[in-house]
Amino acid sequence: MKIWKRVTAVAVMAVTLLSLGACNLFLDILGIRYPKPVPFEQRVYSRPDEEAVYAKLNELETLSADSRNANKISNLYVELNWTIAEVQSMYVLATINNNRDTTNTEYQEEMVWMTTFLTNLQNDLLETEKILCESPCKSAMVSLLGEDYVEYVLAEDVIPDDVMAMINQADEKAVSYKTIASDSSLTQEQKIRKSKELYVELVGLRNQVAAALDWENYAEYSYASEYYRDYLLRDSATLAKAVKTYLSPLYATVRQAFNAHASAMYEISVTGEDLIGILTDYAPKISSGFKSSVSHMKKYGLYDFDLSPNKSGSSFCIQFSEYGDAYMFLTPTGTFSDITTAVHEMGHYNQMLNSDSSKAQNYTQSIDLAEVHSQANELLFLELYPQILNEKYVAGMEAYVYLNAIYAAITGCMVDELERYAYTTPDLTVEMMDAKFEALKQEYQLDPGWSWYDVPHIYESPCYYISYATSQIAALEIWNLSTTDRRKALSTYEECVSYGTRNDFLAVLSYCNLSSPFDDSTIRSIANSLSSEINQL
Repeated sequence: MKIWKRVTAVAVMAVTLLSLGACNLFLDILGIRYPKPVPFEQRVYSRPDEEAVYAKLNELETLSADSRNANKISNLYVELNWTIAEVQSMYVLATINNNRDTTNTEYQEEMVWMTTFLTNLQNDLLETEKILCESPCKSAMVSLLGEDYVEYVLAEDVIPDDVMAMINQADEKAVSYKTIASDSSLTQEQKIRKSKELYVELVGLRNQVAAALDWENYAEYSYASEYYRDYLLRDSATLAKAVKTYLSPLYATVRQAFNAHASAMYEISVTGEDLIGILTDYAPKISSGFKSSVSHMKKYGLYDFDLSPNKSGSSFCIQFSEYGDAYMFLTPTGTFSDITTAVHEMGHYNQMLNSDSSKAQNYTQSIDLAEVHSQANELLFLELYPQILNEKYVAGMEAYVYLNAIYAAITGCMVDELERYAYTTPDLTVEMMDAKFEALKQEYQLDPGWSWYDVPHIYESPCYYISYATSQIAALEIWNLSTTDRRKALSTYEECVSYGTRNDFLAVLSYCNLSSPFDDSTIRSIANSLSSEINQL
């Protein structure tokens, strides 16, 4: 039985892939054919016509009163979903523009407007659907989307207007995080203090939202109702304990291994064209689908690998529901690390173009699954480095990839533990956050070289970060398999990609014969294999 799940409201940055990004799945269900893709330069941002969108919602509600309007409702509902796909494309373009130039106030304003518009639209669309599913025209919705979805809509709660106002307020404040960072009138010390104070304020606002929706705290609400995870806060605590036990002790060793090669690694200079060439050469070694994904990206110019001082610092991949394709955005440094970043994001891009919508069980996206596609791609790429790099750089790159993998698991748990602390601690202060972060650095045996206020996710995508850890464990298990049976590992990876992101995380791992990341023995086995590989560098 398919259970369609809806994200009710969440301010997310592009990398989270949520917003109304699930509408491409509905286009498939409704039998709407995607138009032929057009080059990126022809996809131009314009603010959506809010009145026109809501006119369709109002018309649907009016028509629903008479059962004779069932056909009209079916046609208009299909039309509405296509309109939403077009709106989502504008959100994508606003996101790209905003990240290309964080100093441009026009782009900042558009992101605030789009975020508020989409958050409200999500809730208002649900309200309209409930009216349709309770109306004499219910049969039209059943015919279009199935009985299961109708049942889900009827069971789902519409967020009250006063709570939506709080959500919108938090969303608007979250967008200002980037503004603070790019404000030339502030000293660095002032930027730090304002960023820290902003976070504490956001925690308070978000806990108010959670309380209004009858949740103990925002972390619990976020796990269950925004990300629809099939695991709980206590599972994350279990994972954190295992990571501290088995992976944290490895970090210093792999760091030392990388440092032995670091000076040589910084001899490598990488351009955007270099990255395109590497991805092109690598693609056929994964699958024909992967090769076609790279070709599509190149053909339609759906990427930005340019160096620019005004870029946001983020790298992400984001989906165009209107065309059924995606865009890849990098903020490169011109160094060897750009290779792993490009490979990571290409994992997302490939999944967005090659997942099988018939396997979808959920309306929302699992970010845990999404990160498996990217992180496993980084690890599978290890085999290619001897072919694309001078021999003197190979060991350094291998050490760097292992370092990144361990680092992702550690920091994923560390940031999540900090967020869980923030949302469950009354009367939170900046000083309390500082002290907790210092304590966590000791527990995880890691000084990351940044402070907690440097993590944009905690502002823009709260409680996202644990997915970097859960997914990394799954990715490392695929890598572990590749050390003995690469063909089987590639097959497992492709199968995981085919399930896309619209399934429960733990369920897909089971389908692919992968272990739960919350199993202590899984992490212990991975740590043993990593230790063996690191000792050979």
